[in-house]
Amino acid sequence: MILLTALYIYNPTLFPHQMMLTFFSLGTGFAIHHYDFVKMSAKCVKLFAPLFITLVIITSLKPEIRSSGLIAVSGAILFVYLASKQKNINNKLSESSFFMYAFHGFPILLLSRGIVEVLNPNNTIKWLLCYIGCFATIVLISIAFYFALKKFFPKFTAFITGGR
Repeated sequence: MILLTALYIYNPTLFPHQMMLTFFSLGTGFAIHHYDFVKMSAKCVKLFAPLFITLVIITSLKPEIRSSGLIAVSGAILFVYLASKQKNINNKLSESSFFMYAFHGFPILLLSRGIVEVLNPNNTIKWLLCYIGCFATIVLISIAFYFALKKFFPKFTAFITGGR
């Protein structure tokens, strides 16, 4: 887990499907070893929140600086921590989290390109708003899609999520 994460932070495109393999192995490792990612994120948020904000600002001002792996890891820690503070949202997220993890890739690709095309962000604030807006929209779409599937196709939903 540590090696894959370090390689991902170093170069997110080092080998094909690296991001998918890294985050899948992290999720698997957390599940097998019964690590609580929410508790771990609370311990690390004071380090990773400023790091995330700094990296977003730096990469928006200087796009040639590539730190997307570190942005993704620090952003995941920050957003999991923030979501854990919203108790009413947290119950919906925990029930649908595996589905969201498996589902979000394609919609986020389309949505992020669409948002950038429409808003044409040209400064740090607009880039940050695009990032947060895309994240929030994908979470909402994923939850809505999960509960629609669960309502209309409960056996299929249980099958594709492994009964989670």
